[in-house]
Amino acid sequence: TRGYDEELRLAAAIAPADPVVLGALATNAARQQNLDESIALQSRAVALDPLSLVGHVNLGCYLFYSGKFESAEAEWRAALDLAGASAPASNELTRDLAVGLAMAAVARQRSDNALALVDSWLEAGKERDYSLALIYGALGRTTDADIALARLREAGSHDEWESLNLIEAHAFLGHVDAAFEWLAKAVDQSRTASPRTPATAAWKTELRHSPFVTALREDPRWQAWLADG
Repeated sequence: TRGYDEELRLAAAIAPADPVVLGALATNAARQQNLDESIALQSRAVALDPLSLVGHVNLGCYLFYSGKFESAEAEWRAALDLAGASAPASNELTRDLAVGLAMAAVARQRSDNALALVDSWLEAGKERDYSLALIYGALGRTTDADIALARLREAGSHDEWESLNLIEAHAFLGHVDAAFEWLAKAVDQSRTASPRTPATAAWKTELRHSPFVTALREDPRWQAWLADG
C-alpha cells in the first residue's frame, strides 16, 4: 500500500479540507487502529458535507467500532433519511443500514428492538439470516439462531465480507473452532482480492473491533491473526 499512502499524503497536502480526502484519511486511520482519529476526520468530512450519505454511513461505522453504538445509530438513521428510504429495504445500501441498526441494537442489549427492525426491513436473504443468528443468540433462542446460521452457511460462495458475518455469528453463538475456520477462509480470500488497497482490507478493521467476537480474543489463534496483520 506504499503507493496508496503516498498518494493520500499528496492529496491531503493539496486539499486538506476536502471531504473526500478527509474520508480517505479516516479509512486509513482505521486501518492503523486509530479509531479516535478516524472519528475526528470523518466528523470533519460530515460537517463540511452534511448531505453526503456515504459520509454518515462511514462515521457510523467508526463510532460502532469504538463502542459508541447509540451515536452510530444516529448517523445511520441520518443516512437512511438522506436516502429517502422506507421499509422494507430495497437496495444494498439500505439493507446494510438496516443490518447495522439491528446490530447496534443487539450491542446495546435491545434485541427485541432489533428483531422488530429486521422483521420490518429485511426480506429473506443473507442479511436477514446474519442478523437473525445474532439476534436469536442474544435472546437465548439457540435453535432459531442455529437454523438462521445454517441458512447463512449454505447461501453460496462467500467473499471475505460474507465470511466475516459467519465469523461473528459463530463466535457469538460460542462456535469458536468454526469461527476460526471461517477466519482462515477470509484471510485466504483477501490475499487474492484485487485491487489490494486499505479499503479492500476494511473487513479486518471491523473484525478486530466487533462486539460479537469476545469468545475469540483470548485464543492463541486470534493473537496469531493479529500479529500477521
